[in-house]
Amino acid sequence: MSEEKEAAGGTKTLQTVSRAMAVLEVISRGGPRNVSFIAGALGISRSAALRILKTLISAGYVAKPQGARTYFLTERILTLSSGYTRNNILANVAEPVIRAAADKVVWPLVLTVPAGPEMLILVTTEPDSPLALQRMTAGYRIALTDTASARIVLAQSRPEVREEYLALIKQLPEMSAVAGAFLKSVEAAKDAGFAFHQIPGSREKSLAVAILANGSAVAGLTVRFIASALSESQAQAEILPLLQATARHISDQLAQAQPV
Repeated sequence: MSEEKEAAGGTKTLQTVSRAMAVLEVISRGGPRNVSFIAGALGISRSAALRILKTLISAGYVAKPQGARTYFLTERILTLSSGYTRNNILANVAEPVIRAAADKVVWPLVLTVPAGPEMLILVTTEPDSPLALQRMTAGYRIALTDTASARIVLAQSRPEVREEYLALIKQLPEMSAVAGAFLKSVEAAKDAGFAFHQIPGSREKSLAVAILANGSAVAGLTVRFIASALSESQAQAEILPLLQATARHISDQLAQAQPV
């Protein structure tokens, strides 16, 4: 049976390729998923989903640790992004610095960059942290309004960049309701030089600082901690100085690398 399928406008597509891309999108949106979930989301058989996943593993875009039931995206997926060169330089420069800092702070550290209406994770120590409540991996995306990193990145971005993102948020139905509060939190982050955020109902709180290149924010460095274990004042006193020093170190390293 031919795998070619007639698309809108008479263009023929390969169904296997379309399904493989759909699998990547399912994992990207929701984080690590098992075969049954992916098969259900795509409306295909479990065996078909498993074949696609094995193909993506062999290509290096998906991984599954031995003994685990869930599949996650690898950092190679970033090579498909138009911003790969810039983000790859940033990730390569930042990762060893972040991992060294994670040995001191223990709570998970996450490096994110703006990607449309979301923040894209480039580097994270969540899979290695004994204190992590989540296990997000590189390539995972989080809505701008759900992150502390977006608040501080926009606060320390060029005015025209900030206005562009704020306009985007107001246009999106799922974000427009919180646009006003988000704007206020961006202004507060601009004054403070850092940002806190806690998603309603979540046990986890985030503290973020910006990583700068040429005087403007290009990424956010976040520490995630359990809100009941650490107050904001404690986080400011115990974690913020290390977070700021780590961000400055990354910024200095970027200045010596290619322009971001």
